[in-house]
Amino acid sequence: MMTAKVAVPKIQLLCPLCVLEGKPEPVETSADFAWLPALLEKYIPEDKRKEGFMTLDEAIAKAPQFEALVKTSGKRRKAKAICSAHGRDLRAAKIWTDKYSEVQERIARAAAKHAAERAEEQAERERKAFDSIGSILKGKKLAADAAVESQGEEPEGDDAGAQARADQEAVQRKLAADLEARNAAEAAEAVEADGEPSEPTGKGKGRKPAGKGRKAQAKGASTKGRAQSQLRGEIESAFAGDEPSED
Repeated sequence: MMTAKVAVPKIQLLCPLCVLEGKPEPVETSADFAWLPALLEKYIPEDKRKEGFMTLDEAIAKAPQFEALVKTSGKRRKAKAICSAHGRDLRAAKIWTDKYSEVQERIARAAAKHAAERAEEQAERERKAFDSIGSILKGKKLAADAAVESQGEEPEGDDAGAQARADQEAVQRKLAADLEARNAAEAAEAVEADGEPSEPTGKGKGRKPAGKGRKAQAKGASTKGRAQSQLRGEIESAFAGDEPSED
């Protein structure tokens, strides 16, 4: 099975050593045939370090003219790309160089790793912000639910109180109606006992004796007074919230 070959990008290479040799024009070159001197020790393989290869900074410390191979931008220093021929010359001088394409791959991997770390940090901040807002809203919801529950209990208590008052008023109305009916009945009995006409039986017998009528009237009034006193006691008990007593 044949593996598709990845196309290697081309760059416009302007080798600083070529420029010093009188070739000032950039040349289109494959990224695999351009080289970058290693500025830092971490880019030199350990086995090559043991063979005595040095960094470009170490070479500059020995010979300042090698500074021409460095591009400075603010506080950042970058090595300039050189052509394949001069790359061999640098390695012959024990200055380590890497393929331009490999360096770009390392830069891309480092950038991707950095971007992934930043994305994870951003996602973590978003999760924390989401949880924080959620906890605030949850607390407000719990407080609102508690308020609704407490408000919902009050109408139940009001309904119970209203029902109790309605029941008490019904008892009072019934007692008042009973009192009124009993008063009416007793009044009718008193009238009948005092003023009922007698059958004529002869001379001097047109009415009952006055004494007998007054005695019946007094008896009726006494019975009526006891009944009224009893009903008043029941009404007062009902207003006080007590059950009416039964004699």
